[in-house]
Amino acid sequence: MNAEAHRGLARAHESAGNIEEAESAFKRAIQLKPDYWEGYNGLGWFYYRHNHYENAKEQFRRVIDLTPDNYRGYMNLGSMYYLTEQFSDARQMFERSLELNTTYGAASNLGTLYYAEARYKESADMYETALKLHDRDYILWGNLASAYYWIPGERDKAHEAYQKAIELAKEELEVNPSDPDIMISLAGFQAMTGNETEAIKNIQKSLELAPDNTDVMFRAGTAFEKLGERDDAIFWIQKAIEHGHSKSEIMNQPELEDLIADHRFQEVVNLE
Repeated sequence: MNAEAHRGLARAHESAGNIEEAESAFKRAIQLKPDYWEGYNGLGWFYYRHNHYENAKEQFRRVIDLTPDNYRGYMNLGSMYYLTEQFSDARQMFERSLELNTTYGAASNLGTLYYAEARYKESADMYETALKLHDRDYILWGNLASAYYWIPGERDKAHEAYQKAIELAKEELEVNPSDPDIMISLAGFQAMTGNETEAIKNIQKSLELAPDNTDVMFRAGTAFEKLGERDDAIFWIQKAIEHGHSKSEIMNQPELEDLIADHRFQEVVNLE
């Protein structure tokens, strides 16, 4: 069996919940083709999906070592730095990635970094740059809306961008009606635009479809907070943290500022 076949086997094991077998298969693919960057990249994303950010960094560094002109390595390593709150290192990686190739992914990631740093105008500018390259991404439109939301005088533009995100997410759901990631994103957009009934319905569906997905838990908590359901928000964000979700990502969301200040939240995440 060749390296590509082992990567396919690894993905099959992971989909079936056989995590140890999946990791072994990813590693076997690297052993068979140790000079090929894609093997390390695949293992890096495997570690990311299971919240092992330091292990993921190691793999993405190997990608850069093997292919120093490969924009993907810098973009992926930057994402891991962002998730571990190493913002200066993340910025360097994203900027280097953009120097090598102006991709919407790197521009979007840099926009997300600026957002975490409360640099909302710069964040919006980067998301706008990303959308010039790929304007059918509902996540990008939602991120742009979030940036507009915190820029003084831009709430109308935020609402318009959220509506565009909702439209595109619904189109994606028609193709993939059981995708929890699309569903929880849609719930967040609906919460931000005041559609409580549909938001709660999509939160519940996404949690049923992906009960162990930490990103779904985190975004469910964020949506519940926007809907004024503080107890549910604390419960799901606590679960996300317990299952390994990045604390720094949670702590740098302006829409969670009031929740983070709540002593109940501080107690459950051991911030006091």
